[in-house]
Amino acid sequence: VAAIMASLAIWGSAQVFGQARRELANGLRSAVVTASIHERKAFLATEYALFEEARRRGDRLAAWHHLERAHIVAQPLLVSH
Repeated sequence: VAAIMASLAIWGSAQVFGQARRELANGLRSAVVTASIHERKAFLATEYALFEEARRRGDRLAAWHHLERAHIVAQPLLVSH
């Protein structure tokens, strides 16, 4: 039962955040294409810190937002991704 509930929660999150993620990804892609590796790593460090801060506050929406931004930018970086 717990596994089914977890799967449903993941599916629901994907549906709710899918459109927002696509819009975010489109906006970030254009900026990331020209970013250097150092700029990407600095961006990721900031986003991970903001994620942790939001998580500690219990703000799941903000935490998810920062984690998604980091995920999109880190995709070309094997270790960071």
